[in-house]
Amino acid sequence: MIPQFSEFSALKGHPCEIGESPVCVNESSLVWVDAGNARIYQSDLTKGEVRGYRMDVPVTAIASAGPDAWILVTKEGIFRCDERFRQLKLLGNPVRGLLDLVLNDGVVSPCGDLWFGSMNERELEASDGSLYLMLHDSLKIVQLDIGFSVTNGIAFNRKLRRAYVSNMFQRQVIEYTLAPDFRHILKRRVLITIPEHKGMPDGLKVDSFGYLYVCHWDAGLVSIYNSVGSLLKEVQLPVRHATRCTFGGPGFRQLFVTTGNYGMDKDEQFQSPWSGLTLCADISVSGEAEETFNLTPEPSCV
Repeated sequence: MIPQFSEFSALKGHPCEIGESPVCVNESSLVWVDAGNARIYQSDLTKGEVRGYRMDVPVTAIASAGPDAWILVTKEGIFRCDERFRQLKLLGNPVRGLLDLVLNDGVVSPCGDLWFGSMNERELEASDGSLYLMLHDSLKIVQLDIGFSVTNGIAFNRKLRRAYVSNMFQRQVIEYTLAPDFRHILKRRVLITIPEHKGMPDGLKVDSFGYLYVCHWDAGLVSIYNSVGSLLKEVQLPVRHATRCTFGGPGFRQLFVTTGNYGMDKDEQFQSPWSGLTLCADISVSGEAEETFNLTPEPSCV
């Protein structure tokens, strides 16, 4: 079954320079960040209301840590904060003291651990980025892989025990075969290579059929692949940068896509007014709520 989409619409809100990390922990609430302006946005999908929060740290991704807390990936490290995005507590930073390296994307695994990456913010094509894991039961940070030119777009297939990560400026999507605990890599391969004229792979997401959704930076595409890396469908959005997507809404049968207006002049923004907004469409397949960073000593993965 190849997913079918309704027409996209744009949510209310201020355009983001780099919209990122959309998170639906239930059907009626969506949170995302503007990684270019240190802001977090929270939308009540039933009322159509959006609130913005200015952060004191350069936030690049967000994840749920339960009903009253969030995990923030920032250029200054991994933080925990309360439900109002206040009372920040630093949990760790594996790139502290390393020249030009900062943290970037982050996603919670099916076992409740945080997978996140690093990048060289001065030389984006430099291959000194890494992939990391923060264990939920100890907050220990483990380096999983190296050689990334901007580590981005982390997603999981629970059934196949796979993780997918974008090696952005090398235009690759890496597939990892994982142990049952989702903490150890058994096998690594390049699953997808994006042609230059189709931009670069950014955010990733997996639906209930196991199809992999790839958001394209500098092309405005969302492409859909099956589990062996064959292209099934491409959806062109009226934006320059599609950054990441997630499922939400009733039955998690809506796809939300964050976008950005990074590098666009006023004329380009006028021609592409949805660039920077979060877009939404009904879809014929479903997804699941984002996982929660499980701050407990008990393992949560079966």
